[in-house]
Amino acid sequence: MIRLVGKQYISTCHRLYVMVLVLMAGIAGQPAGASDGYQVRYLVQWGNFNLGISEAVWQFDDTSVTMRGTSKPRGAFSAFADFEGMVELRARKTQAGWRPDRLDLSSRDGDEIRDASSVWSEDGKQVRTTRNPEIDEDIYFPLTDEMMRDVTAPFTVMLDMLDRLEAGQPCEGTFEIYDGWRRASLSFADLGTTTLTADRPFGYSGEAQICGIISEPVGGHRRKSRFRNNEPEFDDIKAYIAAPFDARLMPVRIEIDLPIGSLIVRLDTDS
Repeated sequence: MIRLVGKQYISTCHRLYVMVLVLMAGIAGQPAGASDGYQVRYLVQWGNFNLGISEAVWQFDDTSVTMRGTSKPRGAFSAFADFEGMVELRARKTQAGWRPDRLDLSSRDGDEIRDASSVWSEDGKQVRTTRNPEIDEDIYFPLTDEMMRDVTAPFTVMLDMLDRLEAGQPCEGTFEIYDGWRRASLSFADLGTTTLTADRPFGYSGEAQICGIISEPVGGHRRKSRFRNNEPEFDDIKAYIAAPFDARLMPVRIEIDLPIGSLIVRLDTDS
């Protein structure tokens, strides 16, 4: 069963943009004139099985941000899974919100390596991608030029949403996102607030806002998937947002409901 869950963990990271949340440092409300770096770590578990660990380093200045992150197996899963994901982002703050300049994704699953480098135009309207290998349209739905217009990176969407929450606005909205391999519509719904109790020694306890998330594929996703939910609901993926270090908002817990159980992503508050 853990082998099946492991494969689903990797699939979920790719297709449902869980990596977006797992690697999300969630630094909102960056003070003017500041230049700071932040490092965060998230642990992924299925029940008591450790599946993965993701770490990210974010560097902010007045009007821009860079991020470098990695995701890899952990615990019993690492004994048979040879997988690693990497991401690098450059983005800048505009009057309309965060705008990506460049996004590089790389993943290695055994001997199979996939890379995608995407560069946005100056006005943010168009993005061009270099991929290796190219998309196999027998396995994946195609990506057209039209799909790569007026899109943003999933990471900048998360920054924008956290800025909105910091300003007291609800967790609501739909965004057209693209990561170099997949195109999707990412929607948020405000599910209220709750009080979390840490169920692991490193977990977060306290008040949190709940954001429900739906990712609807547009292009680049697999033509056949035994795990795809034809009628996704906002309760399927829930991100709990809080300020665990009395400073900035960030996801402290993510829950992903699957047919074989739930994946729980927890912020390591001890890191």
